[in-house]
Amino acid sequence: MSDPMNEELEQLQAIYDTAVRFLVESSFQLLTALIIIAIGAILSRKVGNLVESAMVAKDVDVTLSRFTGNTIQMILFVLIGVIALVQLGKGRHRDSFPAARSSHAGKRPVLTAQKLIWPRADLCRIGKNSAAGRLF
Repeated sequence: MSDPMNEELEQLQAIYDTAVRFLVESSFQLLTALIIIAIGAILSRKVGNLVESAMVAKDVDVTLSRFTGNTIQMILFVLIGVIALVQLGKGRHRDSFPAARSSHAGKRPVLTAQKLIWPRADLCRIGKNSAAGRLF
């Protein structure tokens, strides 16, 4: 075999090893997140249809009823998706994320779903060690 072919095979093997390690280490979180999404999709559809049928029963315009039902369904599904993302972030060590590795000695940034959604969540907590607590 030629040298470039060996390099490509080694890269492919590294990608395969990384994927297998990820699946083995976080299979329970993936399964739980998929179950949360499946149940959430069913529940959000039922709630959206319930709102739509209640509005139609109250003689609200059909177009407005469908719009409201679909909007509530999408909002609930997005919230369920956020819950599933949080579930995926549980049990992870910060070294699992390549983006969390840093060249700074001693201080490593931790990448979590909460920080992706709300990067300054520490401002909400008031205590001695929080940013808001230091203001007061």
